[in-house]
Amino acid sequence: MAAEQAEGRGGELPGGGAVAERPLPAEGYRGAYLSDIARELPPDQARAALGREDGMAWFRAQALDRVLAWQQRDLAAYGGVFSRWFRESEIHGSGAVDQTLDELEARGMTYRAVRPEVAAEGRAPNWQETGDPLEEATFLRTAQFGDDQDRVVRKSDGSPTYLLPDIAYHRDKRARGFRHAIDLWGPDHHGYVPRMKAALQALGLEPDFLEVLIVQQVNLMSGGQPVKMSKRAGEFVTLRDLMEDVGADCAKFFFLMRSTGAHLDFDLDLARRQNDENPAYYVQYAHARIASVLRFAAERGLEPGAGEASDYDAAEEQTLLRKLAAFPEIVRGAALAREPHRIPTYLMETAAEFHRFYHACRVVTEDLARSRAYVQLLSASRGRELDFVPAARHPKLQYDVAVAAGTPRLIWRDRALDLDTVRDPDHRAVLETARACGMEEFKRAVLEEARRAPEVARPKRSSVMVFVNADSQDLPLAQNVANMLSQHHVECYWPLANGTPEDVRRDLEENLSNCDGLLLIYGTSSAQWVRTQLRQGRKIMSQRERPLAALAVFEGPPVTKEDLAVAIPDLLTVNCRNGWDESALGRFVATLQK
Repeated sequence: MAAEQAEGRGGELPGGGAVAERPLPAEGYRGAYLSDIARELPPDQARAALGREDGMAWFRAQALDRVLAWQQRDLAAYGGVFSRWFRESEIHGSGAVDQTLDELEARGMTYRAVRPEVAAEGRAPNWQETGDPLEEATFLRTAQFGDDQDRVVRKSDGSPTYLLPDIAYHRDKRARGFRHAIDLWGPDHHGYVPRMKAALQALGLEPDFLEVLIVQQVNLMSGGQPVKMSKRAGEFVTLRDLMEDVGADCAKFFFLMRSTGAHLDFDLDLARRQNDENPAYYVQYAHARIASVLRFAAERGLEPGAGEASDYDAAEEQTLLRKLAAFPEIVRGAALAREPHRIPTYLMETAAEFHRFYHACRVVTEDLARSRAYVQLLSASRGRELDFVPAARHPKLQYDVAVAAGTPRLIWRDRALDLDTVRDPDHRAVLETARACGMEEFKRAVLEEARRAPEVARPKRSSVMVFVNADSQDLPLAQNVANMLSQHHVECYWPLANGTPEDVRRDLEENLSNCDGLLLIYGTSSAQWVRTQLRQGRKIMSQRERPLAALAVFEGPPVTKEDLAVAIPDLLTVNCRNGWDESALGRFVATLQK
């Protein structure tokens, strides 16, 4: 590309000089960045390469090195640093591709044939294009491991297919000591997943070695329209362009707001706004407000002081406290489910709860003990640990709640635990009352206690059922809403997070056909998605024998969002943009249970 650029522009190389004028090839790339690469090339070496038969390979290597350096620089500025950059040429140059094929052959996993021994039903059993003559190739027995047919790894001309170097790369990764690999692939590679997993099992790797996350496309939007880009014309927006426009932190927040499996329309206009309409700004503003209050408190000699859960009796205090206590499990769940979008959702909800607390409770007052407790709470909101809620699954808080509720308590600790290593005195006090024994012995004790425990009268549950429908990025919010509704003895369901499109569609129709109430979550999802669900839901429910008891839209954070522009009789709005409003949710429940 750089060679074409240099030749097409009359030899614009550093240091002057000229080569014959030639037009830029019609099929060549036309990006302005190619001129930047050409100007960076060593002039003497570049001129010499233009006259050599292998000169194109030299220009290709030079262009690759420079583009890769740009990408590494931009990613470092973004906050993403990779410990290892792996080029496909390394796999081919090191002989790893042939070694991988030899290993597969040694395991009896390959065979030579003109047709696969196992082929998908209804598919022509020829690995070549229809109409080409059949020629012998090397097949891999991927069908033994769940693929729908055996796959070619080496063509009849001896060249490898795309599959073989991919197997070689993962073989190398496993040899470097990685027990589990997570690949990020584009949506057009979805069908490649089963054959890749099958191929690695044929190589002898663990069935769970490879995990693949499909990452959907990102569209940059400005003025309500997609930003036009073209690889062939060299017209595109780089990550550095985006960071210079909206900032690295804002860019990361917007990218993380949706799940990897959902399409993202990145609204540049929204990202540029410095107000609470911008979700990233909304969270940053909460942090800045907390920092300001803490500085004000410090100037008056107030530092975070140890408090007890009982110090916080206002509804806004308790709600914020419960939200903060959930953070470790939110992070754990996001990591296990590979759903980092749960974190921005949690942060927006927590920011909303903090703003609600801030307006309801004055932090610095003449009551010094209460002020210190508030300062401690704000310190936790900003990212410091609550003194009375240890990080290790909050045992002291759980213990206090159980004591207050009069719940029977069985506490276990590993007999190998040295209590002298437990620094938190409250945590140690709880552990000193614990039964030091093996896990199996403790399980037996739990079962014995359960048999002796008197039957507890449980409130009779209503048969009322609500379907809490949400887009993928709002599923954590949907689950929180469902938990709140369950406290009102309402049975709740929400959409499947995983499953085939057919499974998801069937589950949606079944829920809409059988629910007593429908609650649509409008958090970070688009207004268009909510409108579409309202239309589809009403269409399905129009075929029901009994009418719906309640239809509502639950509006969560952020505060400012697009108006739904709908007028539907009896449609309720549960407005919780500024935090949980139990009265608004209560009106929905009351309507539901009439």
